[in-house]
Amino acid sequence: MPKFTAYDGTELAYHLKGTGEPLICLPGGPARA
Repeated sequence: MPKFTAYDGTELAYHLKGTGEPLICLPGGPARA
């Protein structure tokens, strides 16, 4: 399973679907964990 390293060093795993560049969506936002 591929992994993406966030700016703080956290490794995030993801699944590949479709074609093209990967799009990584993270839950949360301003004032949300």
